[in-house]
Amino acid sequence: MRVQLFDDPMTAEMVLGGTWRLAKSLEVLRAEIDALAPDRSRVLDGTIGDAAHSVRVSRHNPYQGVVCALDLTHDPEHGLDCGWLFEYLRTHPHPNLEYIIHNRQVARRRTGWKIERYTGSHDHAGHIHIAVGHGTDGAPFVSLTEVDNPAPWLEGGEDLNEMQDEILKQNRLSNVARSYDVAMIDALIQGNLDRYQALQEQKRGALEQERIRLGLTKAQAGMV
Repeated sequence: MRVQLFDDPMTAEMVLGGTWRLAKSLEVLRAEIDALAPDRSRVLDGTIGDAAHSVRVSRHNPYQGVVCALDLTHDPEHGLDCGWLFEYLRTHPHPNLEYIIHNRQVARRRTGWKIERYTGSHDHAGHIHIAVGHGTDGAPFVSLTEVDNPAPWLEGGEDLNEMQDEILKQNRLSNVARSYDVAMIDALIQGNLDRYQALQEQKRGALEQERIRLGLTKAQAGMV
């Protein structure tokens, strides 16, 4: 079960006591996301954790009065696909970014932004977790410059929109592939090679139809 996260200082102060602020770099990112997707859901947005969260090490807990983590809700229907954002931040890392988690995947600065499987208790499928500061989760920064850099996170204007559109299309292709993969694995487990091969052919055809419908080249779809 995901613990409660508060998203404004007044509410958190009344419930938890004490004062805090969000890292300024994360304020910049949130403002950019809100401009990119003004109608997005914020149901799983969060900054500071509740009392239950405070008993464990987390960047959602204030360190020297600063919260160094931000959660943003996955809402592709209203402009924020966290799969796209994960990939964008991983390949265009902000100077303050330390790691990102979404949908059982994590990418970290210390591993060169390689995508790895996230093995924590929460899959982060409904939101993306963005952490800043180059220290540990218990002590995220030495200097505030590690968390308060005001540089923009999203750059590129029309290029950014084109990239988002292409990644969304690629995600749709991945969803088509996954819909067949489960049945193919089941066929292999059952030793039904004929069914496996039939599903494999159906998968190729379905992916090709979806690629054409989305207007992607074979190179863009990773089919070359």
